[in-house]
Amino acid sequence: MLYTWGRGRHGVLGHGDDERDVELPRLVSAAPRLKQIACGELHCVGLATDGGVFTWGCGLMGALGHGELGTCHVPTPVAGLRKAGPMIEVAAGRSHSLALSASGDVYSWGMYAGMAADCEPEPRRQPDLGGHVRAIGSGDEYCAALTAEGAVASPGP
Repeated sequence: MLYTWGRGRHGVLGHGDDERDVELPRLVSAAPRLKQIACGELHCVGLATDGGVFTWGCGLMGALGHGELGTCHVPTPVAGLRKAGPMIEVAAGRSHSLALSASGDVYSWGMYAGMAADCEPEPRRQPDLGGHVRAIGSGDEYCAALTAEGAVASPGP
């Protein structure tokens, strides 16, 4: 079960509304069974136990991956990843998100500082990152991928 609390601007808490403050942990009733979550500045990304990816919150920079730049108040599937197979890890930065597939492919969407002026509102498979990726991570305006060979690559949305 997923519980969220804090400042809920733009639906980031996933409770189905735009609450400003939630002082105590509150159940996100619309969330599927999740095994991992990651939080950006105004969005969240969750990895379901079946490998599906869900996002919610502010999508103005494409961080939700739904193809639209609006707000989503409840966990919603990232439809653009369905054909990519199950995901095994997710990560989030300020306005971007990442997902790692079971086959070692990295998908990204949103916007970070190193990009051109436009954002990527739907998941995009990253080109070859120098080997089979086994882990991903993200910070405020950057992301990284660790290959099975121990190399670190920096994909981008």
